[in-house]
Order: sequence, then C-alpha cells, then structure tokens
Amino acid sequence: MSKSSVRFFLRCVLALIIAPCFAWAEDIDLFASGLASDGASDTLPNVIFVLDNTSNWSRQSQKWPGGLKQGQSEVQAIRNTLAALPINVDLNVGIFEFTTEGNANEDGGYVRFDLQPYQAGKVAFNATLDEIYEGINDPSEKRNSNSSLGNLVADFYHYLAGEASLFSGAGTPSSLADSSAYTVPWSRFASPLTSAMLCTKTYMIFIGNPDSNGPESDDQNNSAALAELYAGFNMVAPAALAGASAGGLSMPKYQTLSVSQESTNQVDLGFSAQCYTEPSACSSGILVAASEAAPVAAACVDAAAGCFCSTSNSAANRIKADCPGNGQSQQYQYRVFQNPGVTEAGGHTATDILIDGVDYNFDDWTKFLKEFGVPVTVTGDDGSAEVYRAQVTTYTVDVYNAKPNALHSALLDSAAEQGGGYRQSATNAAELEVALNRVFGDIIDVNTSFSAVTLPLSSANRAQADNRVFVGMFRPGADREPRWLGNLKQYQLAFFNGQIELADVNLERAINPQTGFSQSCATSFWTADTSDVDASVSGLQPYFDGLALDPNPVSACSPTVLAGRSVLSDSPDGPFVEKGGAAQQIRNQITSSGVSARVILTESEQALRSLIASDFSDPVYHRYVVGENPGLRGGDAKVLVGDGLYGTNPYLESTERMPALGLRATIHGDIVHSRPLTVSYGSKPDGETLFRVFYGSNDGVYRSLNPDTGTEDWAFIAPEHYQGIERQYRNTPSVNYFGLDAALSTDIDAEKKDYFFDGSTGVYTKYNAYGDLTTGFIFPTMRRGGRMVYGFDISPTAGRAGIPPNSPTLLWKLGCPSSAQDVGCTPGFSNVGQTWSTPVVGYIEGYQEGSRPVLMMGGGWDSCLDVDSAAYACSGTAKGNSIFFVDARSGELLAELATDAPVVAELELLDIDFDGYIDFVYAADAAGGLYRISLTQLPGAQATSTVPLTQSAWFIKKIASVANSSRRFMSRPVVGALGSDVFITLGSGDRERPLKQNYPYKQQVSNRFYVFIDRPVVRGNETDLTTRPTTNLDGGTLLNAAQGLAPGAVITDYDGWYIDLLDRGEQVVNQSAIGGGQVFFNTFQPNGGNGGMCANLGVSKAYSIPLFAPKNDLGEKFGEGIPIPPIIVTVKLDSNGGSCRGVGCGDGEVTDDVVTVCIGCKGFDPVEIEPLGADILNEAFRVENIDRL
Repeated sequence: MSKSSVRFFLRCVLALIIAPCFAWAEDIDLFASGLASDGASDTLPNVIFVLDNTSNWSRQSQKWPGGLKQGQSEVQAIRNTLAALPINVDLNVGIFEFTTEGNANEDGGYVRFDLQPYQAGKVAFNATLDEIYEGINDPSEKRNSNSSLGNLVADFYHYLAGEASLFSGAGTPSSLADSSAYTVPWSRFASPLTSAMLCTKTYMIFIGNPDSNGPESDDQNNSAALAELYAGFNMVAPAALAGASAGGLSMPKYQTLSVSQESTNQVDLGFSAQCYTEPSACSSGILVAASEAAPVAAACVDAAAGCFCSTSNSAANRIKADCPGNGQSQQYQYRVFQNPGVTEAGGHTATDILIDGVDYNFDDWTKFLKEFGVPVTVTGDDGSAEVYRAQVTTYTVDVYNAKPNALHSALLDSAAEQGGGYRQSATNAAELEVALNRVFGDIIDVNTSFSAVTLPLSSANRAQADNRVFVGMFRPGADREPRWLGNLKQYQLAFFNGQIELADVNLERAINPQTGFSQSCATSFWTADTSDVDASVSGLQPYFDGLALDPNPVSACSPTVLAGRSVLSDSPDGPFVEKGGAAQQIRNQITSSGVSARVILTESEQALRSLIASDFSDPVYHRYVVGENPGLRGGDAKVLVGDGLYGTNPYLESTERMPALGLRATIHGDIVHSRPLTVSYGSKPDGETLFRVFYGSNDGVYRSLNPDTGTEDWAFIAPEHYQGIERQYRNTPSVNYFGLDAALSTDIDAEKKDYFFDGSTGVYTKYNAYGDLTTGFIFPTMRRGGRMVYGFDISPTAGRAGIPPNSPTLLWKLGCPSSAQDVGCTPGFSNVGQTWSTPVVGYIEGYQEGSRPVLMMGGGWDSCLDVDSAAYACSGTAKGNSIFFVDARSGELLAELATDAPVVAELELLDIDFDGYIDFVYAADAAGGLYRISLTQLPGAQATSTVPLTQSAWFIKKIASVANSSRRFMSRPVVGALGSDVFITLGSGDRERPLKQNYPYKQQVSNRFYVFIDRPVVRGNETDLTTRPTTNLDGGTLLNAAQGLAPGAVITDYDGWYIDLLDRGEQVVNQSAIGGGQVFFNTFQPNGGNGGMCANLGVSKAYSIPLFAPKNDLGEKFGEGIPIPPIIVTVKLDSNGGSCRGVGCGDGEVTDDVVTVCIGCKGFDPVEIEPLGADILNEAFRVENIDRL
C-alpha cells in the first residue's frame, strides 16, 4: 500500500471518532470510491505461458511457414508482443512447460521462468525465450508427442498452490528449471501468489501444438486428483472424468477443412528442379534443397508457405525429363503448388454437434481453476491463517498449419470456454502475434462502465427490433474531477460459432469476456479513422496526439490489427469511452469557419429557443457547452501547500488542449442511468427503419441522435442546470464520494457530483395505417439531476408523417425547479421528489372515453433515502410518496394517489383484456409495499369482463408488503397475466448501496426475490377490491422456491413464491424480465470477488427460474459491477446495410434468422429465449411496445 493510501486510511479511522467517514452513498461509489478498490491498482495481473513443448512444436509435416520451427515462432511471438507493451504497462509473467526427462509416464510440468514483473525482469525473461529458440530440437527442450495435458495442468495447479509436484519432480530438466520456483528442488513448488496478488487476476495462456493422432487420453490418477479437489468442497466433479465411459464435458465438434490440391486458390510454381521418387519426398525436398530454381526456391525454401508437390500421375503434373531410375524406382520432376494458407480446423458443423470429451481432463482442470481457483494462505496480524482462492482464467492458442487436428481444436476450445477465456488459432507467425496481442489487450484493458442498453423498434413489426444495439457509456474522472466522459455507441448481434454475441461493425466480437466491456480492438458503428488529422502547422497527426487526456487513450491493439492506424486514432475505439461513437460525430459538427454547427435549445417562458451566451453568467460557459472552447483542467479546489495546510490550487485555471480539428475532445458527458430511447418514424425507401435515439448525459445535455450517422439532430439544456454547466467547465470542486475522509473533503472543498437528465425517458407514440409516426411525445427525467419532468412533442411536422422534425416543441414542464425547496413548483406537484420513476403512457377508458393519452409516474426519490441504514429512515412526509396521473398532451394533473413511502421505480401497466386500455397499474414503494391502482373493475373470473371506472373512482390498494423493513423495492415490478391471475415479479435491494461499507452488506440484510400472484377479481361477498387485506410477503402464504412444488400441487395454490438471496449483501438492483415461461433477474453482491479478500467492483449473478414451477437456483456469476437492466426483444439478424463485408471482416455472421434474446439477463452475453404463445402469458405493457397502440 502506498504512503498516500496509508495516510488516507488513518485519517478515515480518526475521523470516525468525531464524525462519519462519509456523507452519503450512491451507486457511482462503486466506480469512483477508493473503498471499491483498496490497493488493487497497485498489483499487476499474472500471466503464465504454458507451452506445449512436445515434439509436435517442431514437426516437419506441419509445413510451418517462415523457415522456423513452430515452437520458435511461438516464443518469438511472446517476445515481440511483450516488447510492444508501453513502458508504463506491466505484467507479472512466467513460463511453464512439460518435463522433458525421465520415463515416458512421468509427464508432469515444471517452471521454466518463475512469475515476476516483466519490465524489471525482461532481460532474464528474454534470455529464457532465446534459450528455447536456439535449442528447439534439443531433447531437453522436447517432450514425446503422445503426452496428455491433464498432468501438465495438474502440476500448474500445484505450482500456483505451492504443493508437491507430480512424480516428485522426476523428469524435470535441472539445467533448465527455475530453482526460485521451488522450495525443494524439484519435488515441491513455491507458490508465486502472495496475498497482494489476490487483488489482481491470474491468467494461463496455453499455446498448443496438435499431434497427428489427436490429444492423448488422461489416466485415472489424474481424474482422482481432480476429484479429490472437488471433494474438499464436499462436491463431486460436475462432469465425468477420464476413465469413465461417458458423461464428460461437451466439446464442440470441429470439422477439419483441409485445402484441396485442386483448390482454385493455389499458385502454380512450375516443376521442381530436382528429381524425386514420390510426391511426399518432393514436398519435403523443396523446402530444403538449395538447388531448386526460381520461383520454387523463392516461394518455398525461405517462406515455406504451404508448398506441396502434386500427387497426380498425369503428364501435366509430373515429367521424367532427365531423371534417373526406371519402373518403381523411376524419379520425376513434380509440379509444385503453393496455397496461400491452410483453412482452420474450426467452426461448428451446421447441426452444431457436441461431442463427449470424457477422455480428456484438460478442460475439467481449467473449469476448476476458473470456478474454484487455487488456495492462497494469508496470515493476519494476530498470526491466524485464512485460506482464500485465486481464480485463474485460461486462454488457448491452437497453433498449426498443414496438419490441424479436430479433436485437439475441440479440446482447446472447451478448455478456454470452461476457463473463462477463448480459443484462437494461428497458422503462421503473424497470426500468433495477433492472437497474443488480443489476449494481452483483454488483460490490460482500461476499465470502462456501461449503464444501459436498448434496441430500436422496427417500423415493419412493432414486436421486433432492428439489429442495432445502443450502449450508453461512462468513465469517472481520474482524480475526483466532476467532469466525466461518456459516449453512445452502436453495436449489432451476430452468430459466432452458432452462438449469438454482441459484434462490432466489422463482425468481430465486441465484448471482452474478462471485463464485460469492449474488446481492445472492437470498432463501434460511426467510428472513423483519425490517424491523419490536419494540424496545419505541424502537418498530419493522430487526433488524440498531444491532448493530454488522463488516461491517454492509447490502443492496445497490435500493429497487425491496427493495419496502419495510429494507436491514438478514434478507430478502433475499443474500451475507450472518448473514442469513436456519437462523441466523434458530434465533435465533427463544426462549420468551415470553426463555429459549432450544433442545434442546442433551452426553455424560456414555456417555449423552446436557442441557447445563447447571455443564459450564463459568463459567455465562456456558452462557448464551452457548444464545444468551441476547451474547459479548464480543474481538480481539487484546494491542495496541500504546507505541513497540513491547504490553499488554492494554482493550476485550476489551466485549460484543456483543443484538438487540431473539430470541437473539444470532451464534448460528450457520462451516461450513467439514462437508458437510450429509440422512436421509430417509419420506413425509408430502402425498407430500413427511420428512427431517432433520445438520451440524457451528465454534461447537462439531452440529445436527439440520428442513428444513420451518429450525429446530433438537436440538444436541450434545462435552465435548472445552468449552474451545473459552470462546474463542468471549471472541473472543480472535486466530487465528494462515499468513503472520502471527512476532514479531507472539507480541506479540498469537495461537493456532491452534479447530475442533469440522468433518468430514462418516457414515450408516447401513435402510428397511421402505413406504419408512419403521426404523433410522438417524449418525457425526459432527471433522477438525481432534479425534480422536473419535461414533455417534448417530437411529432413530424404537419403533412410529413414519418419524417423527424428539425427540432421539438415544448408540451409542458412539471415539478419543482429546486431540489432543496418547494419554490416555484407546478401547482399540485410539490410532493414530487427527484424524478427517478420513468413516465409510462397509455389510454384509460375512464378518462375522456380513452381518447387522450395519460402519463403515469411514481413520486420519486426523497433525500431521507440517502441515509445509509438498514432501518427505513423516512417519515410520512417524505417527498415522492404518491403516484401521479397526468394528461400527456396538456400536462393537466388528473389524480395523485398516496402511498406509504416514496415510489422510486417505474410503474407497470397491465391491459388484461387486450382492448388497448390500461386496466391496472402496479407500483412498488421504497419501504417494501406493493400497490394496485384499479382503473377498471373485474367483476367476473374472465379477464375479458372489465368495466371501466370513471376518473373520480380510480383507487389505489396496498396489496402486499414485506415484514422485514430493511428490504427495499427500488425496481419496477414486472407483470405477466395468466387469465385473471396476475404474476408480479420483483426483488428487494438498494443499488445506491454498492459497497461492503453499506448496509445491505455491513448490516447483512437478507434480500429476496418475490413472485406475488394478484387476483384482481371481485369474489364472494366483495363489492369491490378496497377491503381485501394486505398480504404479508414474508408471512408463509408464498412458496419457498428452494422447496419446490409438492407432487400434485400447482403454483396458484399459493399466493406466489420467493427465493432467498443467500450471499452476504446480495441484492436485486434492476427489474426482472419474463420470457419463455421463465423469470430472469440478476443480482449484485459487493466485494464478491477473490473469495472476499479484495475490495473490487463486486459480483453480478444471473438467475433463471420457471415462473409457474419454481425451483431452487443459486444463480450464476457472470461478471463484475452492477449489472445492466435486462431487455427482451425479438430481432431479425440482418445487417441493416451496415454490416461488414469482404476483407477485414471478423468471424461473426448476420443472417435473416429471427431470434428472441435477452440482453441484460446475463450482462452483454445475449440469452436466447424460446417465447411462449401470446395466449399463454400476457405480459404487461413495456416502454418498448407501448407504441403498438
């Protein structure tokens, strides 16, 4: 731990005596607070190369190109790739190999180079690589080819755990092994993992060379060793191990696609100059014969790139000439061909066949290493010892040229998948470096944070979405600054080896499985190369060169992938928030005279007009917000100027650097909570959907974006946010995060982070018979940015149905302009809190006979909810404890219905009889209450017998509540109706408390996920639904899903079901999703990584439980950080005219398949869903499908 960290910790402890060490908590603390990453940034990732040094790495039959042996190219690629790392990027590196001495059965592993920092030890590391390179054919460098991989990885485990080596180290070449990796040479390893390394990640990069006969089966001793490790957890191995007859881990069946000698891609090099008795002798001879003539000598002797001699006996392909011999001994000159390369043994068959890998344990070991890790003993200050687990991620590189092996490829594929990484193939030295660069990029990627995802609706099918995925992004300021960078980027869905994944514009995988964020070399849509920007005086230069951003967005892509592009270009944008996407296009919205061409509006006297300089206290703020002027660098308002004394920061007035071309580089602010909204306007002449994307960001700007170009149509800045814009420009005072020392916060004048239009957007749309939009309203919310809701009319101008307008008009604005006082509030709206509840809109038959759309929203957030306490801290006078009904067009308040606590979440609307009118509204409050608002009466058991209630008769009823007041409902209840039974799904949690220092973890709240069955039918002696008692959700009338249904029972025998979230601090932080008869939800647990040893971004888990037949589910861990909200859509996987074609495209494939997927049910890994028929389950209204009305 650094001295500054120690000083921070001590000040925090001392401050606890006199004052809390925090001010408040919110979900951004997970990304910004020092409490979320104690010391973790001081440790380096561990990368251990496990080399398959069997004789396969120097087989002549592979015809490895370039004149080197396969193994030589492998170590050379490692050396070159590491040497290309920036000097400020470091890794711990090590090398592990098969033992090469002893008898054939002693096939364990040994440490060739002990794990240590690369930058400090690269001379010794490179010397080891050179030693392998020079001795590639030496017996001490090679193991016999038929060696199984299970024992190699078992000894890899023993090395990391500091345990005894297999066979007491027999077979270890003492002249080559690194003695520092052993406590007893060569029988016991010394673990390289320290307690500090538990705060980083460990990776195995396995570089494999296939044997012609495929991988060797593992023995029962290896299986027994792995089974014993599982037994230590009171578990059995999840799949059968080697020695069993069946039931092993499934591996994808690979089909070896050999290049035919009659391939039209081959190059005819003419006849060999030498004479040979047979084609195979010719194919070998042309690679070594110095007397071969051009062009064979030039193409094959030095390059050795896929050259072979024809096997045909025709006169066109072999000639006697002057060759000696006769009969069977006759020699010939053979025609020589060269293929440009060997097609990879890869890809699933058309039937996506899986094969049983029971004979091989390699993938079983990598699965164990990923899921259970290796033990690391940590000794406390009191001398007590505690064992933690360090998990290991596995990447595999399948190296071959002429002789791939399908089983070998399948095993490496499975090992990487089970180990949390991925398999890559390499058929030459250049591809080896590309593969390693890609892996290193994943390991060292800059952490970025995604907020929410949405897909645009197709104008042709309102239940179907276009294949465009929009993702809002953000990255906190590096040193507490209030100006955070953000962006909106577009990706697509595509098939990779038969599985749907997120793809970039080039059909490469877009997401790094290690971070859950963008791959280093991914390129989003709208992103263009800016390697050569005209800087006038200094000539051409990359866009980001000299801008001094922190961190500098240097691409981690290899030169091969960059293909001439600068590492400081926008393309590829990868995980860098500021690169590419909408931000790049908005930067380019500038006239030839250097004036911003953006259309930025504001509100004045209940109308919209252009934003002007006089709207601010200083014109510089206006030039900043339009992008013509840079902002100030800012920082802490006060800095340490003497012994414990703080004074004004002398560098506050220094400015950012402006780019050579365009508007300022920091033009786009962070998108933390605002979910992008897409509104379809109709179909373009080419059949594609014409739509716009609407979202807010925390630079004060609400935007309308043209998705065809990524450019900004128009933007809006609310007058309530002018003062916040000034802080954005000055980039000071710093943000007062949870966990910031109270005394230090005072010293530096830190303040809360400013938010603007940080909430999501409600929408109302109406279409004509041709599918063209005729009426469209949007309703942006502010979340922590304020207590206002704006209504904008985005309808086409008169007579132009289906065409977006140049700018919106203002319908109304409602709420209170001050977050702290009820001053200037719209009449009837003084009880509005911070506008967290996204407005929902529908028709109500009891209002104006259903002719006018009605907006409904919860009252929002009150500051009493900021109290970090398991006990509910709000009183009955809290803001937000009501539900508002508003005429969506006029803004007239129609009704305000009271609740017992603030309603933070979005409401759920239900049209139970499919007549186009809302019958019931469901809401959840922050104290664990669940409500039904009745807009109709359902007097009979049939859902079709609804009777509308007049406006004055609408009523609210608390239908259920929790008994444990520490359980909060902060997410939307998601509803599905089965006849007249309404299944309401929601979980308890508080996403504003993401740290282990917060109450769900610190005070150990036991959260639950509930499915409550509401029966809104008037029954028996009831005259209406107002007198029915409130159900206690924890009172025993709901089924415990862990117990399952009893034989013969059905779920409607109960009032629903629940499942306990068993991990400490685990909580539901988003709404659920219903699809295919399943309810999907995800949870977040603070401090869940690395066995609880290290503070980090926490753990996300995915749950999928049958809605009508619940069963126990422990969840599946899938990533770090707070998970994104789920969205279920049906997508046609076409290209929308933007997909990659030809050279430079990745492995992804877009088709005409129509699939239903959930994005957010398991992070950015799409979950394919088989929908139930609409007659089985009627889901409630969604923002995504409300426009079908």
